[in-house]
Amino acid sequence: MFTWLLPLSLGAPAFAGTPAEDDALNAAGRQLKAMVNSCHASSDVGNGAGRVELDVHAHAGELVSIIIHSELNNRQLTDCFCRRAPLALSGWIQAVEADAIISLPFVLSPADGSEGYSSSRRTTECAVSAPVEEIAEVEEVVFPPGQMDLRKVKVRGGLSRDEVEAVLGENWAPLERCYRADLIRWPGYSDNILLEASVLADGAVDAARFDGMDHNSIANCQIQQLREVQFPSRDTTSKITARIRYTAGDP
Repeated sequence: MFTWLLPLSLGAPAFAGTPAEDDALNAAGRQLKAMVNSCHASSDVGNGAGRVELDVHAHAGELVSIIIHSELNNRQLTDCFCRRAPLALSGWIQAVEADAIISLPFVLSPADGSEGYSSSRRTTECAVSAPVEEIAEVEEVVFPPGQMDLRKVKVRGGLSRDEVEAVLGENWAPLERCYRADLIRWPGYSDNILLEASVLADGAVDAARFDGMDHNSIANCQIQQLREVQFPSRDTTSKITARIRYTAGDP
């Protein structure tokens, strides 16, 4: 989970470019948010907290450099940012007419709301070896096979069980990706977990926990994904419990 340090409509960077460049940067907000949350949650420092800043230089539609300043000294985290930032910002990079440099500062914090921990500062210059058009065409990483099965859903409050199962079903793929991505680090990991979540009257997920999960990186990633889910509005809050079976390998 993260907080942008400078306000803008996308939530972050202060940048005064051409109208097309500004529009492209704002449009990149969702991709940037997904990139930051995913890289943080799936890293070895998913429970870490600290300031991170991305300095991005583009010239005439091409990426020149990305420099990362991070208070979380973790190569896995910075490698993920280096790998995914060019694609997240591809629309803005291609819109740059002459020369532009943006600074994207944000603060990372654990998805469970705890204070987390900080480590020493790290500065990394990403290797830029291909035009953004080629970067955007790189195939998505193929994760190891694995699936999650939703079982024994119970609901107290305004929502019905059918509504909860339907909404979770529509948003199941991102949750499953969190699990499959971690199978790269934990091959064969299977488990049976209790999900506990609370949903506000407006349908927003207020809190969630995965009781019994052995790996925080999976739980943190899935909690962040759940907080993006929107349930139907009701007159009161709802409490959800469910069993989720995680099974590595092909079905």
